Amino acid sequence: MSNHRIMKKYYTTIKSFQLLSSLFVALAFSLPLDLFGQNGNGNGNGNNKEINILVSCVEYIGDGQLKVHFGYENPSNKIIVIDEDGSVVIYNHGQAIKAGLYRFEPGVKDKAFSQDFDYMDEVEWSVTLPNGNVKTVSANINYNKCCRHEILSG
Repeated sequence: MSNHRIMKKYYTTIKSFQLLSSLFVALAFSLPLDLFGQNGNGNGNGNNKEINILVSCVEYIGDGQLKVHFGYENPSNKIIVIDEDGSVVIYNHGQAIKAGLYRFEPGVKDKAFSQDFDYMDEVEWSVTLPNGNVKTVSANINYNKCCRHEILSG
């Protein structure tokens, strides 16, 4: 075999490899990036934006009792559902635990749910996200008070 034929065969092989590599790269960039990330909600929807939980306000309801209003922000455009055991509310000086919100609609919800508590107590809401991150917020008598408008609109 002559050098010319060897070089031509070698050159053709390199060109084929370059073409296939270019196609692979083009395909990789055309796929949505969230396909490569963790699922944001455990439902397999490929959304990895995290929920942010918050204390909206605390209102005095009488007889030494307060009501804390919890909210959240779901920055994705999909409902995020976490494990029911992954959302807990702790109150009554740590002696009482109940399930918290585990289904998060898209957008911001200032008063998603509330919890009554004694003025000497503190209420804590913890959410364990599908990726294992834990978010916790707490409220007590010193937290932002609800204004009348917030109470009426909530």
